[in-house]
Parts: sequence; structure tokens; C-alpha cells
Amino acid sequence: ALTDSPWRRGLALRFECAAPVPAAVMGASGYGMACVRRQGGWPHIALAVRLDDTVYLADGVRPAEAVLPRAIGVMAGKLAAEPAKATDASGLDTQRRAARADRVDGAGAIAEVEFQLRRGGLENRRGNYAAAEAAYRAVVSIQERIIGRENPALSVPLARQALQVSNQGRFDEADRLFARAERLASQSNQIDPVARPMVAYLRALNLINIDRPADALPLLDQAEAGFSAIVPRDMLATGTGGSRSARSAVEQMADAAADAALMANQAVAAAFNGLTETRRYRANALVALGRTREAEMALASARDLVAGRDPRLA
Repeated sequence: ALTDSPWRRGLALRFECAAPVPAAVMGASGYGMACVRRQGGWPHIALAVRLDDTVYLADGVRPAEAVLPRAIGVMAGKLAAEPAKATDASGLDTQRRAARADRVDGAGAIAEVEFQLRRGGLENRRGNYAAAEAAYRAVVSIQERIIGRENPALSVPLARQALQVSNQGRFDEADRLFARAERLASQSNQIDPVARPMVAYLRALNLINIDRPADALPLLDQAEAGFSAIVPRDMLATGTGGSRSARSAVEQMADAAADAALMANQAVAAAFNGLTETRRYRANALVALGRTREAEMALASARDLVAGRDPRLA
């Protein structure tokens, strides 16, 4: 199970794991693996054990390591389940919660990072750049405290924070943040394949902000090449998405299953979304340069990528 199974292959999509080592689980001899999340750099743990002729598998964030054997014990019917205590974080706006986020520890810190990342994206789409900056700054602060200032997993959150700073006109500060993000993204121990193209894409948007569209184009080229190397080749074919609605019910079900599989792979889903946005912003840069025909082609290629697909990929 720890070397070749659907569960193990699913782990490999999201984590980089060391070789299995012996581990005692519920008084039985099992195996464990120390892993690192590809996007975020968080430490993770996976366990496998055979109890009464049944193999049990469990994985979770490192702070929850002590809970995993108990979870296996509950599933195996050897321990009684206990209800979890309810928590309530309602009523906190983005900036207030971001200001308090650095106090969170353990597994709660990882959940807080995920929340702040979603909130930062939401506030960015709303055009509330100060709140988006606060959210991404909280992400960076938590990650620095837990995984260290030089961990390459910081590269994308730093670049996202930098873009929000740029959106507010603080371009010198944004440049310093982008420089640090680029350095971390390029480190030899970078395990997130999306990091380098994502940082290039976000820095290109900064150059568009400061009216340097010609300088943005090479970074958009770099980003597109990086994202395209991650997305499966059959998804890069243009001109086919719009015909999905005319396909048979069976073909449409197969398309939906393919989209679901795409979204299950975090790196591929992020690269697909990044590729779509890169082509859209290439169109913006080309319009600013007066190259309207090329801009129309870039925008059409972005539309082709997402036409007929799950709206969450648009």
C-alpha cells in the first residue's frame, strides 16, 4: 500500500515522501512515511498497518501525527469514537482575522493558511487590495514561523503579497518582495512545479501595473512555457472545448470525469488556471502595445482552453 496503490499514487500528486520506515500502530507492526506538501511545504505523515487481516491507511499534517493511530483504532473498531468540539470563527472580517492569524499553532496554523489564501484570492477579485495584502501577509508570516524564512514554499505566497502591494502603487516594496520570491522559487530544493511559472506570471502583472507591457511579455512567455509543461498535452489542444456541448451524453460524462481528475491534481489545476490567466493578460499587454490582432488571438486561445469545461477551471 505504501509503494504502489491508488492511495499512494494520490499522495504522490500532493506530497513528496521519503521511503517507508517501520512504525508501531495500535500495538501492531506497521509503516510510516514522512512527507512534505508540494504546494505549501507543510510536513505531513502517512501510516499503514494491518489489523485483523485488514490494511488501514491514514495520513495527515505532522501536528496531527498523534491522532492518526487513534483514528485507525476507531475505524478498526478497537477504540470508541469521541465527538469533536465545535469551533466558531464566524463574524471575523479578512483584515481582523489576518491580524490574529500569527497566533495560531499546530494543525490550526495550516488550516489558517488555507483560509487566508482563499480569502486573499477573494479580496483580490473584489479589488480590495489592502485586505488581500493582509491575508497574504498573514500566510507568509505563519509559514516563516513554522517552516522557516528560506523555505522555497514561501515563493508563491510572497509573490501574491507582492502583487497586492503593487496594486496599491507601492512599487519599490513590491520589487523587493518579488526579488525574494524569485530567489526562493529557483532554489534547487523547490518541489512545487508551479512555483517558478507562477512567480513569473505574477511579476508580469506587476510590470503591467507600472505601464511596462513590453517588459511583461517575456515573463508571460516564461510563465506560459512553465505552465504548459505541467498541463497534460491533450488539454492544451485549442478549438475543441467549444464543441463539448454538441457531444454525446457518454462523451460529456467522460469530459466531466477528466475535469474532475484535473482538479484533483493540485499542481495541474493550478497550472491550468495559471495558463488561462497568462494568455488573458498577454492580451492586455498586447493591447497596450497597439498589437490588437495578436491580442485577439491570445484572448481566443484563453477562451478555447476553458470553453465547455468545469466553471472552476475558468
